[in-house]
Amino acid sequence: MNIDDLETDTLSSNEWDVLEEIESILEPFHMVTKRLEGNNKEGHHGSIWEALPAVELLLRHLETLKEVHTTGYIAICVNLAWTKLEEYYKRMDVAPAYAVALFLHPKFRFDYFKKRWTTKTLKPYQKPTLLAIRKLFDTQYRNSMTETALQALDAENEEEEEDIFTAFLNEDIRPKDEFDAYINGSTIAVKKDFNLIQWWASSGSPQLTNMAFDMLSIPAMSSETERVFSGAKLTISPSRNRLSEDIIEATECLNRWYKAGL
Repeated sequence: MNIDDLETDTLSSNEWDVLEEIESILEPFHMVTKRLEGNNKEGHHGSIWEALPAVELLLRHLETLKEVHTTGYIAICVNLAWTKLEEYYKRMDVAPAYAVALFLHPKFRFDYFKKRWTTKTLKPYQKPTLLAIRKLFDTQYRNSMTETALQALDAENEEEEEDIFTAFLNEDIRPKDEFDAYINGSTIAVKKDFNLIQWWASSGSPQLTNMAFDMLSIPAMSSETERVFSGAKLTISPSRNRLSEDIIEATECLNRWYKAGL
């Protein structure tokens, strides 16, 4: 087709430049969305601990763009995007799960907050965040060890029974509880295939493990849930439209377990 036939329907070179700029602006949003819409099978790519860093990454991206684009409609779009994302960011403070889940990643622990929340705006949130995490552990997990976990701990203590002299040496250096031991522990370097769920399963800290399993099983996005919901239409076919709710629920649950290798 000759370009003359298109008349005013073609894009100018300047308009193509604008589209390329818009693409570069939206690329981080695309990358973060694709990462967080996963099924969180190994404790990443879709886990709630990734949500807080993801929003902070995008906020920093937009703040950089605000310095580049000071006038024009792109500047307006960037400012509106920052305002809306900042609104969502503040809402994340309402539920402690976002901070708790990030704290429960051994690569970060509380160091993430101490190193990243250093601005005048964020630094005052360090202490309240730590207190909120501690309160959740104390009220819901500190005394919630299962009978199996208690038996395993008792067996371990019997095997490593200390003599009176060793007990005297250790009495002032023992951490008060699992929370203290974890928060005072060193962060660890992790590989790309690091399985966060397996790490907690073998951590030897049953109370914190219960907390980690509860928090880290929360998806960062509803994508996987929506996939299950959409998949139900394959189950409820025209010839099976009288299935009851409990049968549909059980079928979808078994289907997901089968696909997960369970």
